[in-house]
Amino acid sequence: GVASTCDGEWLCTMSQSLSPEIFSASPSAGFAGETLSLSGWGFHAENCSRNLVAVGSDVCEVQNCSARNINCTLAPLAAGNYPITLAILGRGEAFSQASFTYSLVISAISPDSIGFGGGLLVTISGFGFSDLSPDGVDAMDVTVCGAPCETVSSNYSQVTCTPASAVDVAEVKGIGGRDATQEIEITSGDDDASQDVATGAVSA
Repeated sequence: GVASTCDGEWLCTMSQSLSPEIFSASPSAGFAGETLSLSGWGFHAENCSRNLVAVGSDVCEVQNCSARNINCTLAPLAAGNYPITLAILGRGEAFSQASFTYSLVISAISPDSIGFGGGLLVTISGFGFSDLSPDGVDAMDVTVCGAPCETVSSNYSQVTCTPASAVDVAEVKGIGGRDATQEIEITSGDDDASQDVATGAVSA
């Protein structure tokens, strides 16, 4: 806002046209560690540390800036869409309707072959997974071969779980004792990701 005097009294005028503003953010979706580029105006150009960028509740570390552009490094977050906010020290909050979507992707699974009997520890790598909460409650739903996979540990890029028996699931699907490619599925945040995990046979 801009302060002015009139008849000895202070008046305050608030105007969006006087506020810093984020016009756009690029890319609109991606992963932790990538660079988020903001375009707008009214950014602090002389001292980048005065531009405080956040995606959701997490800081996006500013790498470089100008009066119209800011580049920052995305912090790890679970999959989902988050608002982008910018506070400029000495100037206040920037007007922003921008958001960023953290994607959920499975990049690797170990081991890549399991039996329908379950019980074998499975490690899934990727991006956009959720951390276990402090009380040990898992924010993700993981299934292997259609059966629940109990989470042992998890962070943004890796989850380890123990699958339950998928024998009943396999029989319902008509797989029986044959080898069959099944899916591993993860639900984290707002998005789902799936990828073929393994082949296995039901023991007679």
